[in-house]
Order: sequence, then C-alpha cells, then structure tokens
Amino acid sequence: MKKKLNPNIQEAISIFGTQQKMANKLNVSQTAVYKWLYCLRKPSPENAVKIQVMTNSKIKATDLLPSYRDDFFISKLKSVFSSEIG
Repeated sequence: MKKKLNPNIQEAISIFGTQQKMANKLNVSQTAVYKWLYCLRKPSPENAVKIQVMTNSKIKATDLLPSYRDDFFISKLKSVFSSEIG
C-alpha cells in the first residue's frame, strides 16, 4: 500500500533541500518532518507559521492547518517574530 504524502510539506522540503535541513531550521526532529510528510501528524500552529515565513509564503500556514483561521495565524506570526527578535 502506497503511503499518502502531504503535498505542502513535500514542497516545503524541496524548498529547504532535505527533511533534515527543514528540521534543523525549525528546531524539530527529522522524524517530526517525516510524520508531517506522511500525514501521520500535523505541524503545530507555531511551526506552520514558521514554515510560511521561511518559505516566503510559498507554503501558507492555513494550507498546512486548514481548520485554523487566518486571523489566528496573524496573531501567531506576531508572537513568533516578537519572541525571535526580543
């Protein structure tokens, strides 16, 4: 049986280069990225926002987690930036 791939995560991996490079940039394990890729788990809202930022919005956080609204991600985006800057 062929495993289902998440096309958004697959594209993100291609942007980062490898699963390991993506994991390093997001400060998660390569296993976490593998699980996202094979639809075994979903990225956290914070990681979804980081993926959007680090891919210059080629991958949208709402594409990774469609059940969340855009205004939720805007507030998460602000908190990600403020915590990384300050």
